[in-house]
Amino acid sequence: MLESQPITEGEGWTSQQFVDIAAEAKVPDQDVFRQCIDSNKYVAWADNSYAIFSQKGIPGTPNLILNGKEVPDTAYASLKAFEDYLVSGGDQATPSPSTSSKKK
Repeated sequence: MLESQPITEGEGWTSQQFVDIAAEAKVPDQDVFRQCIDSNKYVAWADNSYAIFSQKGIPGTPNLILNGKEVPDTAYASLKAFEDYLVSGGDQATPSPSTSSKKK
Protein backbone atom coordinates (compact mmCIF):
# COMPACT_ATOMS: atom_id res chain seq x y z
CA MET A 1 0.00 0.00 0.00
CA LEU A 2 2.80 2.43 0.88
CA GLU A 3 4.52 1.79 -2.45
CA SER A 4 1.34 2.96 -4.19
CA GLN A 5 1.01 6.08 -2.03
CA PRO A 6 1.30 9.29 -4.04
CA ILE A 7 4.17 11.68 -3.30
CA THR A 8 1.75 14.42 -2.24
CA GLU A 9 -1.47 14.03 -0.34
CA GLY A 10 -4.77 14.52 -2.09
CA GLU A 11 -8.38 13.56 -1.69
CA GLY A 12 -7.49 9.95 -0.93
CA TRP A 13 -8.26 6.73 -2.67
CA THR A 14 -11.67 5.36 -3.49
CA SER A 15 -12.76 2.07 -1.95
CA GLN A 16 -12.24 0.38 -5.31
CA GLN A 17 -8.69 1.74 -5.56
CA PHE A 18 -7.90 0.26 -2.13
CA VAL A 19 -9.29 -3.10 -3.23
CA ASP A 20 -7.35 -2.99 -6.51
CA ILE A 21 -4.07 -2.12 -4.78
CA ALA A 22 -4.61 -4.88 -2.24
CA ALA A 23 -5.26 -7.38 -5.03
CA GLU A 24 -2.10 -6.28 -6.85
CA ALA A 25 -0.13 -6.63 -3.59
CA LYS A 26 -1.65 -10.10 -3.13
CA VAL A 27 -3.15 -9.28 0.26
CA PRO A 28 -4.53 -12.53 1.64
CA ASP A 29 -8.28 -13.04 2.01
CA GLN A 30 -9.52 -10.37 -0.38
CA ASP A 31 -13.14 -10.84 0.73
CA VAL A 32 -12.35 -9.92 4.35
CA PHE A 33 -10.25 -6.97 3.16
CA ARG A 34 -13.11 -5.71 0.98
CA GLN A 35 -15.60 -6.09 3.87
CA CYS A 36 -13.35 -3.94 6.07
CA ILE A 37 -13.16 -1.28 3.35
CA ASP A 38 -16.86 -1.35 2.50
CA SER A 39 -17.98 -1.26 6.16
CA ASN A 40 -15.56 1.58 7.07
CA LYS A 41 -14.48 -0.63 9.98
CA TYR A 42 -11.30 1.36 10.68
CA VAL A 43 -12.39 4.89 9.71
CA ALA A 44 -12.82 6.03 13.34
CA TRP A 45 -9.37 4.65 14.23
CA ALA A 46 -7.78 6.40 11.23
CA ASP A 47 -9.57 9.69 11.98
CA ASN A 48 -8.48 9.53 15.63
CA SER A 49 -4.87 8.73 14.66
CA TYR A 50 -4.84 11.58 12.15
CA ALA A 51 -6.15 14.03 14.78
CA ILE A 52 -3.53 12.99 17.34
CA PHE A 53 -0.67 13.10 14.82
CA SER A 54 -1.82 16.51 13.60
CA GLN A 55 -1.95 17.86 17.17
CA LYS A 56 1.59 16.63 17.77
CA GLY A 57 2.88 18.05 14.48
CA ILE A 58 3.74 14.67 12.98
CA PRO A 59 3.72 15.26 9.22
CA GLY A 60 2.83 11.82 7.88
CA THR A 61 4.47 8.64 6.72
CA PRO A 62 7.07 7.47 6.89
CA ASN A 63 7.75 8.83 10.34
CA LEU A 64 9.52 7.15 13.22
CA ILE A 65 9.48 8.19 16.86
CA LEU A 66 11.79 6.37 19.24
CA ASN A 67 11.66 7.01 22.99
CA GLY A 68 9.60 10.14 22.37
CA LYS A 69 12.07 11.63 19.89
CA GLU A 70 11.50 11.93 16.14
CA VAL A 71 14.13 9.99 14.22
CA PRO A 72 15.49 11.96 11.22
CA ASP A 73 14.84 10.54 7.74
CA THR A 74 18.57 10.04 7.20
CA ALA A 75 18.66 7.60 10.13
CA TYR A 76 16.40 5.08 8.44
CA ALA A 77 17.70 5.42 4.91
CA SER A 78 19.45 2.08 5.40
CA LEU A 79 19.92 -0.52 8.10
CA LYS A 80 23.51 0.73 8.65
CA ALA A 81 22.32 4.34 9.03
CA PHE A 82 19.76 3.25 11.61
CA GLU A 83 22.34 1.19 13.47
CA ASP A 84 24.67 4.22 13.53
CA TYR A 85 21.82 6.37 14.82
CA LEU A 86 21.05 3.92 17.63
CA VAL A 87 24.74 3.59 18.58
CA SER A 88 25.00 7.38 18.77
CA GLY A 89 22.20 7.43 21.33
CA GLY A 90 19.99 9.30 18.88
CA ASP A 91 22.11 12.41 19.08
CA GLN A 92 23.24 12.28 15.47
CA ALA A 93 22.43 10.31 12.32
CA THR A 94 26.01 9.03 11.99
CA PRO A 95 28.24 8.67 15.05
CA SER A 96 31.92 9.49 14.98
CA PRO A 97 34.27 6.50 14.71
CA SER A 98 35.37 6.96 18.33
CA THR A 99 31.76 6.71 19.52
CA SER A 100 30.88 3.62 17.53
CA SER A 101 34.13 1.77 18.24
CA LYS A 102 34.22 2.49 21.98
CA LYS A 103 34.36 -0.71 24.06
CA LYS A 104 31.98 -1.00 26.96
